[in-house]
Amino acid sequence: MNEKDHSRAQRRTTSNGLAVAVWGGFFMMASLPGATAAHFEDAVQAIAQRDHGNASCAASGANKQSRVYVSEDVPQIIEDFSVALSQLIIEDSILIPDLNVTITITHTCGSDLSAYLQSPSGTVVQLFREVGVPCEADFANTLLDDEALVSITEGSAPYTGAYRPEGSLSEFDGEDAQGPWTLLVQDDRLMQTGTLDGWSLEIGASDIAMSSLRVPRFVDR
Repeated sequence: MNEKDHSRAQRRTTSNGLAVAVWGGFFMMASLPGATAAHFEDAVQAIAQRDHGNASCAASGANKQSRVYVSEDVPQIIEDFSVALSQLIIEDSILIPDLNVTITITHTCGSDLSAYLQSPSGTVVQLFREVGVPCEADFANTLLDDEALVSITEGSAPYTGAYRPEGSLSEFDGEDAQGPWTLLVQDDRLMQTGTLDGWSLEIGASDIAMSSLRVPRFVDR
């Protein structure tokens, strides 16, 4: 940070003696001896409550909750050699710390299918591609989670439970969730068809709401 940037920063000293500056919507913490993450969280909360008057903007470990958004743009028919598209529009402005996807598909041959998720920012992640060889039917409440122990490529139909996707959902981390999300399910073979019955997104809890603040990124040394 240059001298001009420093002049624009609003400095605060909290009751625990931790020096924190607010600049351009970001929080910056001085690297003081003994400073901990808990001190930083207390500082952010104090500043958010004092300067923004909105407790929902404060970092609070006690009230962290994930949010689930369910697409209403279903069912969608999955035909041979075609792509079924379904959208989910998120109105909340949330900085994504972690994202999971749950899918339910009725199809007589899952190995015909490939699925991709596109964010409002245009990022595309491959969820799976032609898994379940030889043909296995259906995906029933299949949770795709980067932290799952088993890869979707090692699972078997109906894939109920948690699996790691073939791509990495962490590609969405740091993006604003607000806007239209698109799930694409592609059928690459003849003779077998099906239906995208439902899908949803789970966005993990973040420390600070996007409504007025951003997740801490800078340390002022």
